[in-house]
Amino acid sequence: MDAVRYGDLRPMNEESSHQDESSDPDESSYRRILGTSAVIGAASAVNIVTSIGRVKVLALILGPVGMGLLGMYNTLMSTSGSIAAMGFRYSAVREIASQISAGNEQALADLRAALRYVTFLMGLLGAIVVYLLAGHLSEWTFGDRSHSTPIAILSIGVGITVLAGAQTGLLSGYRDIAGLAYVTVLGALSGAVLATVLVWRLGDAGIPYVVVGLVGLPLLVALYFTTRQPRPTLRPRFSGTLEQSWKLARLGIVAMSSSFMLSLGVLTVRSLIIRELGEEANGFFQAAYGLSLMSVGILLTSMDADFYPRVSEKIAEPRTAERLVNEQAEVCFLLAGPAFLGMLTFAPLLINLLYSSDFVPATALFRWFSIGLLFKITAWPLAIYLLSLSARRWILVSEASWNVLYVLFVWFWIEEFGLATAGVGYLVAQVWYLFIQFVAVRTICGFRWSRVNISLVAVYVTLSVGVLAASSYSAVLGYALGAPITVAAGVYGVRSLGDRAGISGAPRKLIERAYRMMFSGRR
Repeated sequence: MDAVRYGDLRPMNEESSHQDESSDPDESSYRRILGTSAVIGAASAVNIVTSIGRVKVLALILGPVGMGLLGMYNTLMSTSGSIAAMGFRYSAVREIASQISAGNEQALADLRAALRYVTFLMGLLGAIVVYLLAGHLSEWTFGDRSHSTPIAILSIGVGITVLAGAQTGLLSGYRDIAGLAYVTVLGALSGAVLATVLVWRLGDAGIPYVVVGLVGLPLLVALYFTTRQPRPTLRPRFSGTLEQSWKLARLGIVAMSSSFMLSLGVLTVRSLIIRELGEEANGFFQAAYGLSLMSVGILLTSMDADFYPRVSEKIAEPRTAERLVNEQAEVCFLLAGPAFLGMLTFAPLLINLLYSSDFVPATALFRWFSIGLLFKITAWPLAIYLLSLSARRWILVSEASWNVLYVLFVWFWIEEFGLATAGVGYLVAQVWYLFIQFVAVRTICGFRWSRVNISLVAVYVTLSVGVLAASSYSAVLGYALGAPITVAAGVYGVRSLGDRAGISGAPRKLIERAYRMMFSGRR
């Protein structure tokens, strides 16, 4: 099995090359996006199904309080890992893609050496710091030091998170889509088995080990696939390694700050919920927030894997980059729009199916998160474009303002409106985030949304608000209105994607294309 390596300097096979040259550039671009989405989507689908089974089992064993604790530990570890990782995963993708595009073997050798040494040191340092501050972190998060020992265990996961991010960044830079897919699938399957066994045998005491294991197992798979990447023919230089380390750090610090602020904002909201509403309410938040992120993970993962390195190669060509951003956004709307409508319509069934009847209060929160995610996927291609442009100030402003707005909204209104404040605040913050991202790319390079994308956003927002209103008024009315709208939107999305990519029999062709990418190395 050969992974798909866009960075490998070996030529493509003649048939694939002929197909790319003879096709329309726009159609080829759409096919590429859809091919990547098909592979990552298939892997993510396995991950989602596996996660559904894992979450269902854990929810039945642990209950709302235990699930809230699981989410709290996971957020705490990811926040600490984001700080320790210094954003090297994102800066590595950009730099690796740029050096491969330029054919600079020496810079690539220096870059890989820098990534290897620096991430090991930062992972070790991050683990030590979290271990030493476990008591303080417990007191700040939970109000006492009763969780010091579990947090000390999480310090291992912090180091693993840093190392795993570097490996997946390397795979993304080389555009090893198949490797990333296998990391997702094998990591999810092994993690589900480990999580079930630990919680079954240890109960709540096994939760920190579950959190660490869920990041440790994918690291083992990623290490295998990174060793399969083409090795640089030149030896790294000490001076070059230092120079590349500085390049990684400059953009990485911004990406780290962005990721850290997101994690810190969500962690602060969780802390407010625990203090004001109790740990059970935090369990409902975890159920709704986790399920909503799981649903959008396919698109976000595929954009990280393929779109980010692809647009990084075109930062010197603003109009080409603008076209890539609009195409990526359009595919996202057509794929995710029907999914979000379905989530809004069938929210009660999903919550009851994936968790239990004890989690019914999470339904309304999940619906607010779903509408907020519609704005998130609209802004995400713009956010990735800003990252590829290394627009550090704009990135920091947009991320900081999102977190401040979300936390302040919840802080001001949680006593009066309860848990629903976390969902409404998330929607408001995502609308602001889209606005500030558009202002940024418009200011830097004169970016314009295509008319098609403007129309799609307007239609899906209108439909989502209508389904939400109908569902809030009456469950029967929500199903009666939402179900046919979801089906119609899904049919329209599939047909539109097939037309744009120039593919007849789109679903079958996409499956064939995904199979070639996974097993034969053909694009």
